[in-house]
Amino acid sequence: MHFTRAAESLYISQPSLSIHIQQLEEELKTKLFARVGRNVHLTEAGQVLLVRAKRAVGELEEAGKEIEAMTGLLRGTLAIGTAPLFGSKLLPEWIDAFSLLHPNVHIKVRAARAEDIETGLMAGSYDLGFSLAPPEFSEIGFKEILSDQIVMVLSKQHPLAKKKKLQPSDFESIPMALPTHKIASTRMIGSFFETIGITPNVVVDQDDGHALLELVKLGGFVTFLPKLAIRDDPEICLLTLPEPAIPISFAVMWAQLNPASSAFLEIVTAKAKPHEDKKDDGQ
Repeated sequence: MHFTRAAESLYISQPSLSIHIQQLEEELKTKLFARVGRNVHLTEAGQVLLVRAKRAVGELEEAGKEIEAMTGLLRGTLAIGTAPLFGSKLLPEWIDAFSLLHPNVHIKVRAARAEDIETGLMAGSYDLGFSLAPPEFSEIGFKEILSDQIVMVLSKQHPLAKKKKLQPSDFESIPMALPTHKIASTRMIGSFFETIGITPNVVVDQDDGHALLELVKLGGFVTFLPKLAIRDDPEICLLTLPEPAIPISFAVMWAQLNPASSAFLEIVTAKAKPHEDKKDDGQ
């Protein structure tokens, strides 16, 4: 119901989109959209066409998948939902490997919260999801691909940076910049503080992991993020949390596999293990 955003998603100009709609209305000899001021909504005819169009497009996509399975040629679109920092750290390598093998598949990647990834898989909006394991929906299939842990991230200039081993008392009163619920690991961080009996001094909550790291570099705050999500940076250091710590597992998830998602899953399974081996070697 927003022409500008619709045009952007189609990579065409808004005037071009308007012309296409006008031509469709002329062909059908009826108005498909009602415009009231700045608001736009479907007419009754538009609603009928939308339902039929979705069915038609769905049938074409299913036919394409069946033909792809017969010929072994992958085409179409692969939609991926991913935890933000996880997606920026590991997903690019897998996408590059997949595209070299299947250049005719258009890949759409969207950063999302864990709950939105799972509901998107159930609704068919995503073909694959990358988030924390296990998923909450029992209908979702998943394969654990990486084990990790949450660590404290701080500037090398921070007073705690010289500590070799953190104690629960170290967390008292220090200013923290924590990830919001949009980042999948947040609920585990809250449980950790409850377990050690500390009320965190949360001064900033931020849903952009990269912004959190830039804030930490200034020296006044600490944050908590998955170790694998942190790139090597000479300005920050990582400290292991005291017991019970926060171990986590990442998984690739799906509600229903198609040829493209199955092919991508094979690449992920093959390439995820080296990252885990590096972590185990202390790198």
